[in-house]
Amino acid sequence: MEIFLTMRKRAEFPNQMSVTPEDMPMDVVLRALDVVAESKTPQVLFKGNEPLLHPDLEMIVKGCQKRGVIPVFETSGLMPTAAKKMVLEQSFRLIWRLYRPNFYSPENLAEMRENLDAFMKAGNLVRLCIMVDDPDADYEFVREYLDQYKFDSVNFWVSCLTPQDKIGHAMEFYTKLTRDYLMKKVHPLLTCGIMPCAMTDAQFGMLAKIGNHFGHCTPHLGVLPDGRVCHCQEMAMLPGPNLSMFRTERELQKFYYDVFRELQWTMDVCPQCKDCISMVGGVCTGLSMAQKAHAMLADFDKFKQRLETEHGELSDDERTELLWQMTKVCLILALYSDAIECLEELRRQHPEDPNPHFHLGVCYWELGRLADGEDEFRKCARLSGNPLIALGELHRRLVQNGNTIRARLLQAEIEKEAVKLQQKIDENQPKA
Repeated sequence: MEIFLTMRKRAEFPNQMSVTPEDMPMDVVLRALDVVAESKTPQVLFKGNEPLLHPDLEMIVKGCQKRGVIPVFETSGLMPTAAKKMVLEQSFRLIWRLYRPNFYSPENLAEMRENLDAFMKAGNLVRLCIMVDDPDADYEFVREYLDQYKFDSVNFWVSCLTPQDKIGHAMEFYTKLTRDYLMKKVHPLLTCGIMPCAMTDAQFGMLAKIGNHFGHCTPHLGVLPDGRVCHCQEMAMLPGPNLSMFRTERELQKFYYDVFRELQWTMDVCPQCKDCISMVGGVCTGLSMAQKAHAMLADFDKFKQRLETEHGELSDDERTELLWQMTKVCLILALYSDAIECLEELRRQHPEDPNPHFHLGVCYWELGRLADGEDEFRKCARLSGNPLIALGELHRRLVQNGNTIRARLLQAEIEKEAVKLQQKIDENQPKA
């Protein structure tokens, strides 16, 4: 799990976050640590602009120790003296974000190098993360650090919002870097911002030959300072639920796999990926989730604007199609309140259609309006030719929610409906 501790910063670096509040409150931090402690591998990555600047850092460390959670801190190397002392005394693991030299002032660069020297001398495990903010820039300066220091591993970070056809120069440097430092036991890793299509066949083959790991875009978990969960930094713009809704990290993982499973395999927003051999070979899932989410939100705004500006130009069927397209985006991205607006309009226009009722049931349930959700599932069952689908979904959600008695009563109802449905099928079968 990633916990975005604070938005405080010591210098202006690329790809810094700007969310509120500035510091994560301690009750949110401790709740997140409780969730982490329930996992099989209780390790947490503290992120944010400069997590070591959090004013309650000592309390956070004690909270980790009390729960048996292993903390890892991400840093640019600029930190208060007290935080540096704590890192040295506790032997914390670090992920060292290294930016291009022009982003550091001379004083900050000297401090960063001094801190890196101290941690290396003390034996802290440090992973170097090369921050590729501009794929066309020169990153030869990295060699100086690899020659001077022994890092645990080396990450090559590129934002997953960067177009893949713009990464070629950076991939050429990365491939050379990997080959040149392989004998020195430096094994660079690619982050999920680099897809296989960004590499040439020769680059991909060489990296595969030495066992390089490719970062696929799969759900992982973050907690923002206000307590909302997010898939990753690039996906923080989506209104994820509050951490308090989940008891364990497994529940949180299940939510994100449920929410983003369809998004991950949605090819509508990246038709160029359909014939890609990486896609066919199962090495890639198309564009990253963040790119797809941004593209789908752009489509949503386009559909919404078309509905708001039309003056009787659209037919009823065209208006219905636009509303369903907007609903699809909202359901995939878990924008349930927006989906309800679309679905209520669809229900008004087509009162006998069971589909709006089914999806309204899903949305109401996800927003905690369980009674309204059950009512819509039952309306769908009454209007549908096969009531078992809606009733089965309601049963699944009752079981998942712990309503075992009501689930058993509904099971008996489902069995009766199944008998009726079978009788209806038998009556419509041609006699021999």
